[in-house]
Amino acid sequence: MDLGILRRMHDTATPRGSIRRIGPAAVLALGLAISACGGSAQAEFVPPPDEQYPPSQLEAGRDIFLSSCTFCHGNKGEGGTGPNLRQVWERRSHDDHITKVTEGGNGMPGFGRSLTEQQIADVVAFERAGWDLLD
Repeated sequence: MDLGILRRMHDTATPRGSIRRIGPAAVLALGLAISACGGSAQAEFVPPPDEQYPPSQLEAGRDIFLSSCTFCHGNKGEGGTGPNLRQVWERRSHDDHITKVTEGGNGMPGFGRSLTEQQIADVVAFERAGWDLLD
């Protein structure tokens, strides 16, 4: 395409100098918007203060999460079709969390028939305390 045509189209659409006045403000606004979006999706993870799990269990849980849970809960637990899980321990007890993964409910499938009790315990441990393995 002829650059002269593009320049004339640009000059017709925007008054001379307006880009210079708007440019820095627009760039700043865009940067702030991108930062805000990134910050909310990747909120800092804080592990539960009274729960600790061995690294091997968290790693096993991470692998199960990545293969079975990301479709609904997002690649980093940020939510999607299913809820955000990054601070799940604040709203669900450990036992209730095990029951939810095992039995499902409210749109979530139960994994009690497809995962062993140990696999469920591993993925629950990861969802409660292992997110740093993905960050």
